[in-house]
Amino acid sequence: MSGRGLGQKQGRMRKGGLYTARFVGHAEVTRVAWQCIHTARWSKNSTTIATASYQKQISLVSVDPSSLSKSNFDGRGSEGLASGFGASAIPSTPTVNVLSTEHINLPFIPSSIAWQLHQERLLVGGARGLVSLYDAATGQSVWSIKAHTASVSSVAPLGPQDTVCSASFDGTVAFSDTRTAAGGLIMSKRLGSAAISCDVDPGASVCVAATRDEGVAWWDLRSPGYPFTTRETKLNYVPHVVRCMPDGEGCIIGGAEGRCEVAYKEGNNGYAYKCHRNGKDTWAVNDISFRVDGAFLTAGSDGKLNVWDHESRKRLQDWPSQMPDLTHIVSADFSTLIPSIVVVAEAYDFSNGTAGYDEDNDSSTIHIMCMSDH
Repeated sequence: MSGRGLGQKQGRMRKGGLYTARFVGHAEVTRVAWQCIHTARWSKNSTTIATASYQKQISLVSVDPSSLSKSNFDGRGSEGLASGFGASAIPSTPTVNVLSTEHINLPFIPSSIAWQLHQERLLVGGARGLVSLYDAATGQSVWSIKAHTASVSSVAPLGPQDTVCSASFDGTVAFSDTRTAAGGLIMSKRLGSAAISCDVDPGASVCVAATRDEGVAWWDLRSPGYPFTTRETKLNYVPHVVRCMPDGEGCIIGGAEGRCEVAYKEGNNGYAYKCHRNGKDTWAVNDISFRVDGAFLTAGSDGKLNVWDHESRKRLQDWPSQMPDLTHIVSADFSTLIPSIVVVAEAYDFSNGTAGYDEDNDSSTIHIMCMSDH
């Protein structure tokens, strides 16, 4: 990507005017029997990982925060690991201590999950248009609404509020109040085609939804009635995922063609770039996650993570040859509490349909990556 001037913004950790990133080490979470997982998300308030599976199950894995220190990954921890991360080697695999594991069995396949920002509750979208809220402490559903007529594709909280945004393959995006016992639908907006993914920035100023016809809808959440506009994307094929920038000024859209689009709320200076490609080979972008400072990663079906600075249009870190070879990365998420830590879900991406899935040889694995920000 070609360079452009940087707009300095307050509150962002920079070194030499740029975001920085460097992979330090990697560990597997081995105490859990993973199967057919498609999403992994850190809690916003703890070191608990939530995973969603096509086997109608959500797993909640509490990780000892002391085992998530950078010293545990780079060889200087108390476990007596090998040498630190160097030019040609990474340390022996560190130990990530799992404190507890809980499983929530669902009556439907969870298609999307997202933690509430202000409490340990998990939003779950699934079949039949249902959006539910589960208490992580009890594993029980505390709220549910049939917000759509078809499966929910994506859910997102509206900042530290009790409102949830949900997108569906029926072409609607709904806003609902989780404080209302009997549903609580605030409004529903029909788009031109199936809504593939939606997201809301942490400050709840903007909501973005990507649709199957390559259009993107933008809602202004700070204005009465949530007025919205639609714009075409710069991608050539169907978007897979959309994530809002932490400051609410724009979003990143990942597509099936191994490209991403950086789109800004005002519609100016947006651009698209190639990421998960190797010559003529292309892999889908399956997930996007922002670090708290604004740098973001893309996770692809090529089994790679790349880290980017959207302001300078630069790749900060591609997948080092010293890191393990993964098959498909279906999900990845930066921790909010420990910004150097990333949870990565490796699993079959269904790029060859259900015929390509071998249940007896399921390769689903949860990895934890450590990344230096300086």
